[in-house]
Order: sequence, then C-alpha cells, then structure tokens
Amino acid sequence: MEASAKSVQAVRNLMKGISIPNPQQVGVKEGDIPHLAKIALANSDTEGNPRKLTPGDFVNIFECAIKGELV
Repeated sequence: MEASAKSVQAVRNLMKGISIPNPQQVGVKEGDIPHLAKIALANSDTEGNPRKLTPGDFVNIFECAIKGELV
C-alpha cells in the first residue's frame, strides 16, 4: 500500500475512533451535492488552495465523500 493510501486509512481510522460522522450520518443526500458545490465554490477559504477548483471538482469531491471513495 502506498504512503498516500496509508495516510487516508489512518485518517479514516481516526474519524471512527473519535466518532466524526460521515455525510450520510448528518443528512447529506446526493441531491444536495449541486448546492453544496455552489456553497464551497463561493467560500473564500478555498482561495488559499494551491489548485484552482472548478464547480465540477467540488461535485466530484462531494460525490466521493458520500460514496466513501477516494478523490
């Protein structure tokens, strides 16, 4: 297993260990994704990201989060 996959698994284990809920556990549904992507795109905190994210990038991130997949 490569280092990045081990890191992701470590974060998932930490999340379980301290009971951080997944998107479904806080009521996020696939139909919410376009709205969430719009909010994320407008958030000024994303300006510091070294990679410029598009609306499609945010949709992909949220879809992966709901499915429990890696981005």
